[in-house]
Amino acid sequence: MKDVLGFSIKQNGMLSALPYIGCAILAVLSGQFADYLRETRHCQTVRVRKIFSLVGMIGPAIFLVAAGYTGCNYTLAVTFLTLSSSLGGVSASGFNINHLDIAPSFAGILLGITNTFATIPGMIGPVIAKSLTTNNTMEEWQTVFYIAAAINLFGATFYTAFGQGTVQPWAVKTTLSHGD
Repeated sequence: MKDVLGFSIKQNGMLSALPYIGCAILAVLSGQFADYLRETRHCQTVRVRKIFSLVGMIGPAIFLVAAGYTGCNYTLAVTFLTLSSSLGGVSASGFNINHLDIAPSFAGILLGITNTFATIPGMIGPVIAKSLTTNNTMEEWQTVFYIAAAINLFGATFYTAFGQGTVQPWAVKTTLSHGD
């Protein structure tokens, strides 16, 4: 990003905190709003989870693609990337908390498993980005942003199609009496 947007290492470090601050704020606010919808407006849990997942995945995808078209306007690029990451916080009230809905007794285990797989893009993403941006052109970065947006869109589509909001039969604990 230094060659395309002209960020120094220090500026990059300072500006890198903004998306995480926005993400934390939106995660808390969306959680409060999701609970309000479920408790006061009597919205189905699965519907609330899917809406918040869609906003928290499609919103970031839109701003990622937009970031690829900012040219040398670093203010706009930082704004779009911050909005992208911040909106990702909305998914905390979507698929991210869904473990508690579908398997309350196993939510910790499920979260550990799913977060393990969720770290894979964070590990291979920089390697892929580096291999795709050998010349550091705007077009190469657009490709990187399109790939990231496509991953978000796939996740949003998959969860919307298959996500559940009730305790799953395999997650129900049964109590056995002595001798069973």
